[in-house]
Amino acid sequence: DDLAVTLPALPDGIRLPKCERPDLVERLDHLLIDFEERIGCEPELFKIIASVESAQGILNVSRTAQASARLTALAFSAEDYAASLHIDRPTTGEHLLVPRQLLLMACRAVGIQAIDTVWADTMDMEGFRRECELIKVLGFDGKSLINPRQIDIVHEVFAPKPAEVDYALQVVEAIVGAREQGTGVVALAGKMIDAPVVARAVRVLMAAKSLGMIETDIDESVIHGTD
Repeated sequence: DDLAVTLPALPDGIRLPKCERPDLVERLDHLLIDFEERIGCEPELFKIIASVESAQGILNVSRTAQASARLTALAFSAEDYAASLHIDRPTTGEHLLVPRQLLLMACRAVGIQAIDTVWADTMDMEGFRRECELIKVLGFDGKSLINPRQIDIVHEVFAPKPAEVDYALQVVEAIVGAREQGTGVVALAGKMIDAPVVARAVRVLMAAKSLGMIETDIDESVIHGTD
C-alpha cells in the first residue's frame, strides 16, 4: 500500500526500514521491477536505502549489502539496535563501534554508501557535532537526520576543508605530472604519494566538486593511471 501511494510520484528512492535480512531487499526489488515495467520507465529508476536496525540485521549486513544492484546505501539505526541488545543508548558511542564498523565494511566491499544513525536529542547540538566528527573519522558518508536544525552541522563536518581541497589538488597534479614524465616515483613536500593517497585525494575533490567548491573536472582514472 505504501508503494502504491509513493511510487507514482517518482521518488529518487525508497528507504526500507527494519531490514534484518537480504530477502527483504530482494522482495522490495521485485516490487519495484513490477512497477517500473508497468509504467514503462528505465530499469532501476528507483534506488533503495536499507536501514539496519537490530542485532540480526548487523549479523546479516554483508549479505544484505549484496542483495540488489539498486541498493545505494545502508543506514544504521542505533536506537533500535541498542533495544535489540537490551541496552540503553548512552551519549557516548563506544558500544556502537562494532556494528558501525561491520556495516561500513559491508558497504565498502560492494561500493555503496554508509549512513550513520540519527541523533535523537535535538537540543544537544554539541553532542551531535561530536558524533558527526566521530563517524566522519570512522569513514561514514553521512548521517540520518530528524530535525532541520541538524543540517548545517552535517554539511560543515562532512564538507572537505579548503586545506584538504588544496592538498588534494596538489596530489593529483603531482601524480599526473609524474605519469606524463614516465616516472613511478611521486613525492610531494618530501612525502611519498602512493595509490591510497591518490584515491583519498580524488574522493576529496569529487566531494568538493559536488558542493561547488571547485570547478575542476575530476577524472577518476588518475587512481589507476588509465587513459
